[in-house]
Amino acid sequence: MYNAIFTSKTTRSRNSRFLTALALLICLSIFSGLASAGEGELSIHYFALQRLNGEQAEFAYAGDSILISTPGGKHLLVDAGRPEVGPQVLTRLHELGVDHLDYVFATHPHVDHIGGFRTILQEISIGQFYQIALVYDSSHYRAVQSILKERNIPNATIEEGDILEVEPGVLLEFFNPPAGTNLSSNEGLSTGGVNDLSLVFRLTYEDFSALITGDIYRAREEYLVEKYGERLQSRMYDAPHHGQDTSSSNAFIRTVRPEVSVFSIELLGSVSTFLSLRDLGSKVYVTGLNGDVVIRTDGQEISVKVDKEIDSPFLR
Repeated sequence: MYNAIFTSKTTRSRNSRFLTALALLICLSIFSGLASAGEGELSIHYFALQRLNGEQAEFAYAGDSILISTPGGKHLLVDAGRPEVGPQVLTRLHELGVDHLDYVFATHPHVDHIGGFRTILQEISIGQFYQIALVYDSSHYRAVQSILKERNIPNATIEEGDILEVEPGVLLEFFNPPAGTNLSSNEGLSTGGVNDLSLVFRLTYEDFSALITGDIYRAREEYLVEKYGERLQSRMYDAPHHGQDTSSSNAFIRTVRPEVSVFSIELLGSVSTFLSLRDLGSKVYVTGLNGDVVIRTDGQEISVKVDKEIDSPFLR
């Protein structure tokens, strides 16, 4: 067969054209849907964000931003980091071929979660925006609400007990904030109090599940464990509050029992939390050490792709 390809100039030319066309089709297929999870696949893409001071990266919290892409081609964005990294998120979305977000979620109104929406909401079409029912006193919160109104982006609140069918077979079940939360001000709420109102939801696709947790602290974790118990069990774990030791109590992580855990943070916030999850048998990734973390699943098997492996024997 190898020799037949080269039997004559005509055959070589014909085969050359065929191979060129084939290569072109493959390239087009790759670049036309970089962020799509692939046929029958769902992906969860953690962006490794950095605050930049000129050419230098500042090791201060850039915040969270997670893109979920479904087998049916839907795109969901959870948070958008600080205002300074909004353009980074936008660039990444463009690189992945995402020009429309079907659903956008603001887990809570702290600046390291909603600041980047000041860029994203202006530049990409949005199907539906969800947030918690808390009017927050900050210029960034007010700017986001103003953009939502100016651009007529559908906007609603979401809470415990809500279930969203993204597409057939892909469900989001919400466990937090508590049902009935409706606050006209954050007056009297501590930073931790606002964090504990974060959206917490469990994504399911066939035999795959992922628990997205915002910035909840241990007190809220305890509440969720007591109320929901085994319903929290998930194969992928979004470590609350960037993997810091304010969160991820032993009771919580032993209830979730994840196979894969992700810390969305520039530096490792808590070695003890990392090691506790590792000791449970979870494979732990940190955006500040691994770069982008991409989890893919066909609903059964899970694969994880990172920009680089953690360069520390202690943490491997």
